[in-house]
Amino acid sequence: MLTSQDSEGVTVLKNVKKFEWLESFAIGVDKIDSDHQNLFKIAQELYEIISNKSPQTCTELLNQFILRAEEHFAAEEALLERTGYPDLDSHKIYHRQLIVGAQQVKAQCLENIKDGQPEHCYVEAVSFLIDDIVRGDAPLKSFLEYHGHAGH
Repeated sequence: MLTSQDSEGVTVLKNVKKFEWLESFAIGVDKIDSDHQNLFKIAQELYEIISNKSPQTCTELLNQFILRAEEHFAAEEALLERTGYPDLDSHKIYHRQLIVGAQQVKAQCLENIKDGQPEHCYVEAVSFLIDDIVRGDAPLKSFLEYHGHAGH
C-alpha cells in the first residue's frame, strides 16, 4: 500500500511524489501550455484530497479532469489543423485512446477508494498527463517550433 498514517492518524502518501509542472513541459503555445498547467492543478487537488478517501470528491475531480482533457484535446486538434500538422489523424486517435483510458481509470479509482487505496487515482492522473505531454505532444512541439507557431 502506498499510504500510511502519521502520528495524528492522517493518511499520507508514501513513495508517491507530488508531481509538479516543469517549464520543460511547455510546448510554446500559451493556450496549450495553460491547459496542461490546469490539468496539473486538478491532479494536485486530487493529491490533496486522497487522504479523505471520499469517493464523491474523487469522482467530481476525475470528471472535471476528463472534461478539461477533452476540451484541451479539441483546442489542440484545432491548432494542429490550422497549422497543417501532417499526423493530425493519428494524433486524434491517440487522444481518443487517452480519454477511453481515463474513463477506465475513473472506474478503477472508485474501486481503489473502496479498497482503501485512493493513491492510485493520483498516480493514474499523473500517468495520463505524462503520456499526453511527454509522449504525445513532443512531436508537436518540434513541428510547431520548426514552422514558427510556438514561442512565448
